[in-house]
Amino acid sequence: MRFLSIAVMLSFQMLQLVVKTSSTITFALRKLQKEISFLSYEPTENVDAYAVIDLDQRSIIARTSLETEVGMDQAKQIYTKGSFSQSYASLKVNSVGGGLSTEILAGSAVSGIAYGDGSRVEGFIMKNAKVENTELMVQYDVGTNCFVGGNPNPEKSGCFAKSGTIVVDGQSITYTYNLLGDTFNSQSIQRLNRSQKTAVSTAYSDYSGTYDYNNQWILAALNGASTRFPNSMVDFDFGNFGLEGRAASVRWGTVGMNVWGYVSSK
Repeated sequence: MRFLSIAVMLSFQMLQLVVKTSSTITFALRKLQKEISFLSYEPTENVDAYAVIDLDQRSIIARTSLETEVGMDQAKQIYTKGSFSQSYASLKVNSVGGGLSTEILAGSAVSGIAYGDGSRVEGFIMKNAKVENTELMVQYDVGTNCFVGGNPNPEKSGCFAKSGTIVVDGQSITYTYNLLGDTFNSQSIQRLNRSQKTAVSTAYSDYSGTYDYNNQWILAALNGASTRFPNSMVDFDFGNFGLEGRAASVRWGTVGMNVWGYVSSK
């Protein structure tokens, strides 16, 4: 019964936001329907990297379902840092001169040896690296078994070896690598749609006074704290909730606000 009352309360809050955004989104969808045929639609970008973020969501659900403070903290790490989507490595370049001898451009193909079994690992350079740079940012290809970031159970078998040589567009470069300390994720559920203003985020701002409404709401649930919105009339104090209620709030919030808000903007 207590869970049901929590669910009803959360549903009411989300319903208020849906009402505010429904007319704008409905108009956009109708306009989209006139412009394209769903059956002939093909994505204009690789969506695999975004699709695997569902594994982050599943991990958050698993951790919050423990209904412990440890589980909530683990869920927070996954939420903020990511775990499975767009993993990348920060490699320290080892050379006689102390850095790169030639400039390396973003998008350049990279290959190396895996930490786990010595198999081939592939990725690409994330941003330009100038001569004498001592760091290379390499994003792993989708499907590579290197999931660290905020993951409470890091998967390292597909990451680059701790030291060795990578090949970048035919050029061999020696490096060292701290697998646990220097493996990150460029995407997380927290970061979804935070870099752009959409119909949904505008509705959040109209409602609470901040475009960051959804993120602040979820963090408050994870921390068992109160929100501090510019519009204090819609503040929510999760300090009044037990772990069961906070866990439900995080699960509803990440799916109903972050993921839904991101997908509806595409």
